[in-house]
Amino acid sequence: MQQWQSASCLLPAVPCSPLSATSRSLTWFSSMGTTPPLPPTDQLVSIFINAIEAGYLYFDTAASYGSEEELGQAMSEELHCGLIESREEVFITSKLWCIETFHDLVLPALKKSLA
Repeated sequence: MQQWQSASCLLPAVPCSPLSATSRSLTWFSSMGTTPPLPPTDQLVSIFINAIEAGYLYFDTAASYGSEEELGQAMSEELHCGLIESREEVFITSKLWCIETFHDLVLPALKKSLA
């Protein structure tokens, strides 16, 4: 596995996994908070659809990631196509941004994420 050097350590290269027989692949990002910009909406929805079709049923997202809406679109399309029968088949984790943890901001932030 290739490695790249950070200021203080060596980290493994970020692996890519093919999602289907096409040339598309999903890059696994680390949780270091340093991910590249998201692809355009239509591409991101397609990536989520490919992941669902490949059997992925767990998704980790957050309002600050900017991918909640696209994941919702992909879920809607896959429910409509019948690939997944119900929302209960998929596990989705989302998170509040730190400034939304104040008492009067939690409920509106949660409602926005769930919309």
